[in-house]
Amino acid sequence: MTKSNSHKSKIIFIISGLVISIAVIFILFIFMLSLNQQNQTEEEIVQPQHRVELQKHLKRDNDIIPKNKNEVVRTKSTKNIVYKLDGKTKKYIEEYDPKTNALIKIIYFNFNGEQISKIQDLDPQGNLIKQTVYHENSPNIYNIQYYEPQTKNYFKIEYFEVDGKTISSTAEYNPQKNNNLLKQTFYFSDGKIRAIYIFDPITQNLIKTTFYQPDGRTIHYINEFNAITRKRIKQTNYKLDGTIDTIKNFN
Repeated sequence: MTKSNSHKSKIIFIISGLVISIAVIFILFIFMLSLNQQNQTEEEIVQPQHRVELQKHLKRDNDIIPKNKNEVVRTKSTKNIVYKLDGKTKKYIEEYDPKTNALIKIIYFNFNGEQISKIQDLDPQGNLIKQTVYHENSPNIYNIQYYEPQTKNYFKIEYFEVDGKTISSTAEYNPQKNNNLLKQTFYFSDGKIRAIYIFDPITQNLIKTTFYQPDGRTIHYINEFNAITRKRIKQTNYKLDGTIDTIKNFN
């Protein structure tokens, strides 16, 4: 009788252990499943937030995606737009040749990123050949500068009236001699020549001025100057028909 009871007790103990083990395993399984679902939920929450933050830094304009203040990704081979630190204000635009992929133009903007401040045109080798400068508070052209690619010096500058269309004067330079001024031409408001100034290529002093009648062709008078002393040495006056009227020499 005692042996029988002892045997039953062992069986009950074993069964109880198995039940407890199964219960523990089941609880662990439920816990792991719950933890996994929680991780998936957190991942689903984090990923959309990450995408939203990423989109805040990707500003698209004509398929251009600036990566940071100094770098852009060109999705089309013809144009890059570079923004300021705020990611919204345009700093400058780069334009590329669609065939050679060479940079051919840079458009700079003023502080608000809306008005163009200057435009630089480049040759296929990347040398500056032309620069158009605009008025600070106006979309009209102030002047246009033409450059010699090899020396990188300008050889001509055109200045415009307030309208940005009518040329008021031009200045011509020697690009081989540090932009030494050679000639200035001034115009009437109708575009006809008003006067021409000639400068000595070495001393840079004014050596000759020619003033024209309102027709822009008939000479009114000419003054000549000493290239060293800058003193006037001769004046030639003309009649309305263009013939010489008087000549006066100065000591």
